[in-house]
Amino acid sequence: MFVTAFANIPTGRSIYDPGILTEGAGVTGHGQWGAGLGVTVRKIYFPWTLTLQLRSIELFAEEFGETRVSNFYDSAASFIVNYASRLWDLGFTAGVSYSHLSPRILRPSNVRSSITENTSLLFGSQKVITDSWSVGVSYRDQTLLGPARNSLLNRSINISANYNYF
Repeated sequence: MFVTAFANIPTGRSIYDPGILTEGAGVTGHGQWGAGLGVTVRKIYFPWTLTLQLRSIELFAEEFGETRVSNFYDSAASFIVNYASRLWDLGFTAGVSYSHLSPRILRPSNVRSSITENTSLLFGSQKVITDSWSVGVSYRDQTLLGPARNSLLNRSINISANYNYF
């Protein structure tokens, strides 16, 4: 079990920045400081690895021009299963994750935003090349499980190359 403390640094634009009212404005960050905790529990039944990850971060109140956004929570839970195959040193991954943003209160208008949530499925494969190098490909889809609430839904493909220094 791993316990992690982390901080949210106000990167990216917020949807509450004056003049920034595009759909993708809040994708790269909330523009707010925050702090949170995460827990990862991993159990290995070789060749299977089961991983449960939970995290929650509180984003602190911030002013964007005339608008003040209250504190709110950004939380997620994931369950991932890995299988380490002896066939060509391939690994396979499948998982499900749930993401939730709590409502925010906007002042001075006293408007309460809605909950934002979605569930995504993940499938992937990894190949060990050497003791130091591995490559992988994964697919994540937020449109297969639902319903989502107040969320832009995404599908993504990730291709990676990893080098282990140790």
